[in-house]
Amino acid sequence: MKGGVRLCFLIFLLLEALCSEGCRKEEREALLGLRSHFDYANWNVETDCCEWEGVECNSSTGRVAQLYLYGVWKSTEQYINYSHFSVFKDLKELHLEDSNIVGCVEAEELSNLELLDMSYNNLDTAAGILSCLDGLPSLKSLYLRYNSFNTSSLTHVFESVSPKLRSNLEVIDLSRNYLSNDILASMEGFTSLKELYLSGNLLDSDLHFQALCSSFKNLEVLDLSYNNLNHTDIGSALTGLSSLNSLYLTNSQLSWRSIYNISKLSSLEKLHLGGNNLNESGTGSILENDTFKWPTNLQRLSLWSNSLSNKFLSSLRGLPRLQFLDLSYNQLEGSLDISENETFKWPTNLQYLSLRNNRLSNRFVSSLRGLPHLQFLDLSYNQLKGALDISALLTLSSLTNLDLSHNGIQNLVAHEDSKSLSKLDVLDLDENMIDGTKLRESLRALSSSIREISMSYNYFNGTIIAGDFHDLSNLEDLRLDGNTITDNEFFKNIGNLTSLKILSVSDCYINDILPPTGFFYIKRICRS
Repeated sequence: MKGGVRLCFLIFLLLEALCSEGCRKEEREALLGLRSHFDYANWNVETDCCEWEGVECNSSTGRVAQLYLYGVWKSTEQYINYSHFSVFKDLKELHLEDSNIVGCVEAEELSNLELLDMSYNNLDTAAGILSCLDGLPSLKSLYLRYNSFNTSSLTHVFESVSPKLRSNLEVIDLSRNYLSNDILASMEGFTSLKELYLSGNLLDSDLHFQALCSSFKNLEVLDLSYNNLNHTDIGSALTGLSSLNSLYLTNSQLSWRSIYNISKLSSLEKLHLGGNNLNESGTGSILENDTFKWPTNLQRLSLWSNSLSNKFLSSLRGLPRLQFLDLSYNQLEGSLDISENETFKWPTNLQYLSLRNNRLSNRFVSSLRGLPHLQFLDLSYNQLKGALDISALLTLSSLTNLDLSHNGIQNLVAHEDSKSLSKLDVLDLDENMIDGTKLRESLRALSSSIREISMSYNYFNGTIIAGDFHDLSNLEDLRLDGNTITDNEFFKNIGNLTSLKILSVSDCYINDILPPTGFFYIKRICRS
C-alpha cells in the first residue's frame, strides 16, 4: 500500500515537471491572438512566452498567472472581450491600465481572477464597468483610478454587483474620479474591505463616514488625500475604524480642528498629513494647553510643507514607536529650542528623519545625539554655515545616508574624540562652499566603508588631490561636477582608488587630455 502511494506521488511530480516546461501551447496562441489588438508588444516569438514582457507565469504549473497589458492597446476605444482570456485558467491578475477601455463584451467567467486594474481608461457609465465585473467570482482587488465616474453612476454599480463580489472585495481604488461623500452610502456591504483609496475626488464633509465605520471593521488603509476636508473633524468621524493602521490625508486642506481628535484612532501606525494648512496660527492654544495628542502607536508621520514652527515640536513627545518623520519644507529654525528653558529631544527610535528646506543653524546639529537607530538624515537646504561641527552626527552609529547639500558649509570638523560614521554609505555635499584646502580634514571622520560621495558645485578651484580620498578604500561613486579641477595630477593618481567605478567631472573646466593610465578600475567617466 505504501509503495503504491509513493509511486503515485512520483508520477504526480513527474507530470508537474513536464507541465511546467515553458508556457502552454494554447496560452501562447491566445497571447499571439491578443497581439493583433495592440499597437506595440515587445514579444520575441522564438522564446518562451513566460519570458515575454508583461507576462508572468506560475513557476510550478507554467500557466500564465499575471498579465500586464497597460498602454499597448490600439488608440481607438476598446471593448475588452473576456473570451480572449478564458484560456488562462490560472490567471490571477489582469492589468489593463491606459488602454482606452469603455466597457467589456461577451462576459465569460474568469474564475480565478483576483485582481483587475482598469485605471487610466475612459470608463464613465455604470453599464460600462458592470459588464467588466460579471463573471469574476474570485475578485478581491479592483482598481478604477483616473476614470470619469460620477457619484450617480458608481452608486448604481455598487448597488448592482453580486452579493458575493461585495463580500469578497478587499481592495478598491477609486482615486481621481468625480465622487462626493454620497458614494460612501453605497459601500456599506463591502464588509471584507481592507484598503480603500478615494484621493482626488470631491469629498468635503464628515457625511456618511461614521455610518460606514460599522461596515468597515477590517479596513486597514484609507486614502482621502487631495480632497477638501477643511471643515471636518476627521479624527472623530473615523473613530469606529478599529483596524485602521494607515491614513493618507495629504493636500486635503486640513486645519488643526480637522485632526484635533486624531488620537482617537488608537490603531493608527502611518499618518500622512503633508501639504496642508497646519501652521502656527492654528497650533497656538492647542499646543500651549497641551491638549493635542498624536496616536501613541504611530510609526510613520509625514508633515512636509505645513509651515510648522519650533513650537509644534513639543507635540511629538510620547511617540516611542516613531521610526519615520518628515518635517521638510516647514519653518523650523535655529537650534530647535522650544523655549528658553527647554531643548527639544527627538523620539529615540527614529530611523528616517527629513528636515529638508527649513532654517536650521549649526547649533541644531547637537540635538541629534541619542538616535542609535537613525539610518537616513536629510538636512539639505538649511542654514548650516562655515565650519560645521559634526561631533553629534558621529554618535549616529546606524547612519547610512546623510544629505548636507545646498547649505553654506566650508568644512566638517569634529571637536570631540568620537567614533567615525562606521556604516555611512552615501554622503551628499553638493552646492556648499568647500574650497578643497580642508577637504581631507572634512573627510577624516567618514568611514572607509562609504561608497558614494557627491561634492558637485563647491569651490575646489584646483585645490584637491586624489590623496584627499585615499582613506576611503571602498569608494565606488565620486561626483565632483561643476568644480574647477585644473591639476591633472588629480587624475593621474585617482587610479589608486581601486574600488572606484564612477567618476563624474562634468563642467569641471578640464583643460588637458585625461592621462591614459590610472583608470584601470573605473567603468564610467562622466565629463563635459
